[in-house]
Amino acid sequence: MSNVKDFLKRKDIVITPQRYLIEALGAMAQGLFASLLIGTIIKTLGQQTGLETLVDLGGYATAMSGPAILKLASHAARFIQEKAYRFPIFVNWTNDPHSETVTGILQDMAQRHPQKKISGLRPYDLSARLWHYLIGKSGIAPDRKWNELGHKGLCKLADTLCNDRYDVDGRSTFREEFVTCGGVSLESVQRQTLESKTCPGLYFAGEVLDIDGVTGGFNFQAAWTTAYTVARAIAENAVQKQPVP
Repeated sequence: MSNVKDFLKRKDIVITPQRYLIEALGAMAQGLFASLLIGTIIKTLGQQTGLETLVDLGGYATAMSGPAILKLASHAARFIQEKAYRFPIFVNWTNDPHSETVTGILQDMAQRHPQKKISGLRPYDLSARLWHYLIGKSGIAPDRKWNELGHKGLCKLADTLCNDRYDVDGRSTFREEFVTCGGVSLESVQRQTLESKTCPGLYFAGEVLDIDGVTGGFNFQAAWTTAYTVARAIAENAVQKQPVP
């Protein structure tokens, strides 16, 4: 038992309600909402001061948030680390690999609805907020009509829809990071009890194990299930070690 306590102390693992119910959940909430709130603040400052750079920066921050970007980051965590957190991301919002096809769809939209505002008519199943962001990124005013775009404008919009680029440049501080990857290999623990194969009496649960759940509550379920498994194993082990009267 002393080996377990020494190991936990070296890793700064403090098993208390303060650490896991208050600090951990608070950090998770901060990770979920920080980018959206900060992006909104930056964008508002840009609008109030007339600095387009801040408006664009705020738009990027608010766009790259939510469960979608968290899930993508969890899949690519090891790749991102290998690239030293500096690489481009290209997003295709249409699910069509050919920009010429997308340009044709936009041209058809312009012919069928020439007097409609671009902001009010979306050719793909995109949210209104995302659509407004993409047309703005294409350099198109939201109040422009479809027949005012011209071939050059349609091609620019098609390129944004098919090859929307974002540049990742570095990483944030540890306290602001949300996605985790890696951990204690499942091959090094007993599957039925999650006890270490090399250090008897040491158990692992939750994200300290090398398991990743899908965004949407599955990591919570994994934490609760593994915690239950560990607690039951510890209890059964304690009962077996009790001296027979």
